[in-house]
Amino acid sequence: MYLPKSKYEIKSSPGNEYVFKDGTPYSGFVVITYKGEVYEGDRLRNIGQRLFTVKEYEEAQKAESPLLYNTYPVPTERDYDNGVFIRFFCIDKRNGKIYEVDEDLQKKFKSYRYISRETVNWNIIGPVDDTITGNYIFRGTRSKNQKLINDLEAKYPGFSTFLSPEQFVR
Repeated sequence: MYLPKSKYEIKSSPGNEYVFKDGTPYSGFVVITYKGEVYEGDRLRNIGQRLFTVKEYEEAQKAESPLLYNTYPVPTERDYDNGVFIRFFCIDKRNGKIYEVDEDLQKKFKSYRYISRETVNWNIIGPVDDTITGNYIFRGTRSKNQKLINDLEAKYPGFSTFLSPEQFVR
């Protein structure tokens, strides 16, 4: 994950503020994003698991529903060999929040009416820019991914600020 320095801060947690998704307390350095998401780690490049405030965890336990959080998956070499990275999203209809999740977490929310699920084939290999050969335009990865973003934005406002068409492209 990349964020400019103005979009996150690093703090130390004594051990009574944050827990892992299983409720285990965490003490140490945390990265707090501008969206309020908290991760274990002392640098953005070395972020670990998503952390939750004790209050968030207790509320989720009361509601008996799984916690919805961003997992920020990254493409594997196999994805690059295939030229496509399958991305999974959950959208909370109650507040419009968009979460990028892994396939397993998306499946957990299959039966929740207030969660919409989207899966996209993200283009990660090929020329970034469009090329013109004769009278034909060959769409680059930027154009293809921008179309995916536009389609998602039409259904769920906010996707255009959540994704970048050149993300993960080699």
